[in-house]
Amino acid sequence: MRLSTAVAGEVLAQSVEDVPTGSRPAGGVKQTGLEMTLRGAVFERDGAFVIAPIVEAMRAARRIEILFMVPPIAGFRGLASYKSGGLSVRLMQAGNPYRYSVERASADTPVPELPLYEPAPMRAQHRQQQGGTQARPLVWVVVIALGVGAATFVVVLRRGSRL
Repeated sequence: MRLSTAVAGEVLAQSVEDVPTGSRPAGGVKQTGLEMTLRGAVFERDGAFVIAPIVEAMRAARRIEILFMVPPIAGFRGLASYKSGGLSVRLMQAGNPYRYSVERASADTPVPELPLYEPAPMRAQHRQQQGGTQARPLVWVVVIALGVGAATFVVVLRRGSRL
């Protein structure tokens, strides 16, 4: 299946480049880079990225990285971690860009149907972790506000008793 067909888009520009890696020029490993500009393609749906067509289109590669060059999405609930039948998908960076790492046990590993969203228990755990880090600054604001309020009360009380 062609990627442009899978995401209902028109290919405006595409470049594929094989670059040798490592110090051995003849026998080194090659790294393939694919860059596409699509018009009308829909990769983001309801707070998640549609990565299955990309993984399917690059099925010959054992390891790929997918970058979505978009700012952070409020309420992002896309796939963060997935592992099944020799395929592993991990969200390495969330926003500016979103970066996914996809690894397959072998080039023959079939591509399963990837979920669009992170399973609910994982989202709840992720929210709980985020909530814990966001609650700490709020606690400090409350503690500082109480301290300033108490100090103001003492100063006003002392000035009032001098009159």
